[in-house]
Amino acid sequence: MLVLGGVGVFATSEEQNIEISPETGYDEVGYLAVVNSENVLVKNIEIPNNILGLTFAYTQNSTIQNIELVENYFGLFLTYSNKSNINDVKISQSYFGILMHWNSNNNTIKNNKIYNGTYGIYSVGLTDSNNIYH
Repeated sequence: MLVLGGVGVFATSEEQNIEISPETGYDEVGYLAVVNSENVLVKNIEIPNNILGLTFAYTQNSTIQNIELVENYFGLFLTYSNKSNINDVKISQSYFGILMHWNSNNNTIKNNKIYNGTYGIYSVGLTDSNNIYH
């Protein structure tokens, strides 16, 4: 873990079956990257004021639930991440709310609030079969 200005910058790689939340020691998060991982639960955190808020890269079968992303250029960035659930997420004042990039397939995006940004949900580069519900 790297801490900048009292706010944590967290990156986790090659993890399985973990929870990232205040209950597991992730209190003040300035940035979070989950890379090459599986069955990760990210919940109950806020990530404000950054270029990238939350990144999932090469991550499978995971859940993002009840988080808040405020004033990030990319609120939630998915790349090569599949079969995950994104539920009850609030994203505001971010240029891209959710960016699904290159081969991020079969994800379910449900009950999210994305507002006061330029692009709500943006898909680019061979993303397919994502289920998006209001």
